[in-house]
Amino acid sequence: MKYFKWILLAAVTVLTAVSCWKDDKHRNKYVFGLDCDFEYSDIKFEDDSVFVVPNIFAGTGLVCFSSEVTDGALAGGFCIAGGVDPDLTEHAAKTPFHTVAHQRFDDETAFLVFRQTEHMPEKLIKMTLYNEQCSIAPQALLVNNTHRFVQAARFGTGLAGGPFTAEDWAKVTFTGYLGGVKTGEVTFSLADMTKDENPIVTTWETVDLAPLGNVDEMKLSLTSSREDMVKDVCFDHIVFQCNIEY
Repeated sequence: MKYFKWILLAAVTVLTAVSCWKDDKHRNKYVFGLDCDFEYSDIKFEDDSVFVVPNIFAGTGLVCFSSEVTDGALAGGFCIAGGVDPDLTEHAAKTPFHTVAHQRFDDETAFLVFRQTEHMPEKLIKMTLYNEQCSIAPQALLVNNTHRFVQAARFGTGLAGGPFTAEDWAKVTFTGYLGGVKTGEVTFSLADMTKDENPIVTTWETVDLAPLGNVDEMKLSLTSSREDMVKDVCFDHIVFQCNIEY
């Protein structure tokens, strides 16, 4: 994982650099920013530019992104993808997991795709907190649409009801929990056809997750005015502030 590249992202609060100390109780304390960029050196993409496993770990297991896998394919939840198709003229997506724009940084080749289905893992994003003194707080992430989503919204590709009309919308909602109690909620618009400019997201946009606070679990939800809408979205550089004590 590459640490602190998130500092280059607009609207991300600068966090404390990695530090370690001991207090009078001789506890080890670590305060650091964890940037999940999904650039794992051992990933081998399949022909559809996707890597699917039941659990994707970050920060030596502090954060886990989970999925349901059926016969080696993503049934619901997260996968790592590497396909990019910036051609937004009317044509079918190369795969369901291609995004529409290259990553913010030239040396990167991977990102996360979330697929919402009826077959979801029990917990989508879960954190490991060793004790009550530990905390993990989401700070920000980058969001973009899949090529398949954009083609569906613009041209009606794959949608029974045709393309989005003037009042249609789609959004992703992030909800934080700690000990089963809701800590906060953040919503980001993936498409809003009431807007005159750029009604459909086609670039990597920064979303502030700080309102979620300290969490041990995050849930995601894709909603739309259209029941037949594609329920996939792309993420990259998911940033957490970690306070680990033991």
